[in-house]
This record gives sequence, structure tokens and C-alpha cells, in this order.
Amino acid sequence: MADTVPAQFSFTVEDEFGTKGVCLINSLIDPAATITDLDGVFANILGLLDSITGGKITQGHYRVLPVISGVKTDPVAGSRIEQSAVFNFSASGTGYKQGVLVPSIANTVITAGKVDLTNADVIAFFTALTTAVVGVLEWTSANRQALLALLDALLSFRKHRKQLARSSFELAP
Repeated sequence: MADTVPAQFSFTVEDEFGTKGVCLINSLIDPAATITDLDGVFANILGLLDSITGGKITQGHYRVLPVISGVKTDPVAGSRIEQSAVFNFSASGTGYKQGVLVPSIANTVITAGKVDLTNADVIAFFTALTTAVVGVLEWTSANRQALLALLDALLSFRKHRKQLARSSFELAP
């Protein structure tokens, strides 16, 4: 089959002074490629990169870039990236919460200034994150602990100063 699916391989390289840089390599992969196939390609390019850099490779990852389709094509009028919701989940093996930030939360899922946890779309979202897809994945915390249950949600406003300055900048006539 043809190599048609976009993917990226990323490596963080650290020099002797602790300064970090990123080597990002774009690719097209076969849609039939398995994780084992991609792990092999990753290991190969990692070794080749290590042989040509004087720095220490401290991190690396690859990601497949799926085509975004079947979702709205334009933002809803009045949507703001700063208006966010944080969904806090319990995770296996820890007493700490794992938050999932959803930027530009829709006004339709906010009631009386709070995230409406009885909204059907909200229920579908947090239920999906606490349900493993057998044979495919399990949603986890950053420490790879399974998300167990939604504990709470809060409405949050996060500043995006640089992006906001660029999008709201206008020259005087």
C-alpha cells in the first residue's frame, strides 16, 4: 500500500550546557503499519541521529497525524479559547487528580456559571475517557495510570496573551 498517512518523529537533543533543541522529521507512513513497525523505524532513526550529533538525546516520540474531518468547519460565534473547562479524574494507584483541559468550552454546556455535568455531550465525553477501548487503548494520566472516574469539573479562564495580541492587533488608519 502507498505511504499516505502523515507522521512526525521528534527528538530532543541536549548539549553539554543543558541547552535543548528539537530535531523534527516529517514522514508519510503506510496506513497498514503497526506500532511495532513504527517502533522499529523510530529505533533506527534514533540510532542514526545519535551517531551524527554531539548532544545527548533525552526524549523522543512519534505521532501519526490523522485527517480532521466530520467536525464543525468554523468556530461558533462568541467562542473564546480562554474560556476553558478542566475535567478532573481519579487515576489508578494515586490520590492525585488528573485534569483534562478543554479550551474554548461551548457556552451550551455551561449552566449558572458552571460546567453542566448532566449535559449529554459532557457525559459522553467524560464517559469515553473512563472507558478502555479493548485491544486499542486505555486513557491514562501523564504517569500512565488509568483514568477511573470523573471527580469534578471547573470553568477556567486561561490567558493566551501572545496569540491574543496577534489576533487583536490593528494598525491605526
